Amino acid sequence: MKAMSGLAIARRVKSQEKEVEFLIMLADSKARTIMYGDPAVIERMAHFFDQYGALNSPEAAAALTEMVKTMRLHGGAGSKQVSSEAIARLLIGSKDESLR
Repeated sequence: MKAMSGLAIARRVKSQEKEVEFLIMLADSKARTIMYGDPAVIERMAHFFDQYGALNSPEAAAALTEMVKTMRLHGGAGSKQVSSEAIARLLIGSKDESLR
């Protein structure tokens, strides 16, 4: 998540050096997820990156939210559910801020 957030900010402020740094971090994160992640998480992550790869539409935001929900379900949070709306608000921002 840090790599995705950093990449979005680097692109927003047009910092090519930081963009490369966060792309490397993102590639490492993807590789670690493939090696150690739950199959359901890998499938959700693959779906997000295959279909969207960036938060440029409401559908992409929904796919990212579902990816995070799956990570929570199969990670340390176990069966403790959090609503999609709460995840989206914290991850993406309010409706006014999202997809800028």
